[in-house]
Amino acid sequence: MVTRGLGDSPILGDNILHFARTKDVEAAARALKSAIREVSDDGGLLLSGVGYSMGAITLANYVATSGAQCDLDAAVTISGALDTRAAFHNESVERYPAQLLREQNSKQVVTAAIQESIKAATLVDFDRTFFVPYHDFDSLEDYYSRLGAMGDFVSYDNPGRIANVSIPLLCVHSLDDPVGYWGVYRDPESVVHLGKGNTVLLFTKRGGHVGWPLGINPSIEAWKWMSDIASSFAEAVDIARKEDSDIIIPGKTY
Repeated sequence: MVTRGLGDSPILGDNILHFARTKDVEAAARALKSAIREVSDDGGLLLSGVGYSMGAITLANYVATSGAQCDLDAAVTISGALDTRAAFHNESVERYPAQLLREQNSKQVVTAAIQESIKAATLVDFDRTFFVPYHDFDSLEDYYSRLGAMGDFVSYDNPGRIANVSIPLLCVHSLDDPVGYWGVYRDPESVVHLGKGNTVLLFTKRGGHVGWPLGINPSIEAWKWMSDIASSFAEAVDIARKEDSDIIIPGKTY
């Protein structure tokens, strides 16, 4: 998943990227789901979404905010975050991503916000000086609360939007991730029991950020570990959906 404006993708109109926007994912999922129904008599083909890094954050947020209306059948997030307010407190390691965002956005729009954001040394600085004012968020806290699937403020009788996840959602994260530490999932044991228990967390001791290199020459295997995890999870969900047995995925019976 590539967010609009990144990777030299085109932007139409004034809606440049911000990572709290889930409408793009929603539109893509709905279009793909419609296409699946047209080519499959029973609509049985599984539609799974996979997001990496910031794309993982947006994907998880879409799954949580859409709830029962989610057009995906499964989702996998890799090196993402559920509570981004915790993720971006580690500012010292985010200089390179901030530079990339400055370069990408300066190609799309020239405003006073861009002039100020040029000075940004970290993602937090860039969010504060560009995304917040350009998209009329009330504050940095407001932007971050809308950005993560667990960014809303919970209470004793309201577990937050993450409890609305209606499909199997696997979040993969490495404990040595230099960008976002595991605290972006708050209390992992509690998270997996929220709502109908559709959220699954997979933590590894090592792997870095969108990494998990294999062998003495990682370039040969490239991103095989991540790809295998995502595909095997989707296949497992698909098998569970189709088996004529008593297998139950929390929240849905097949």
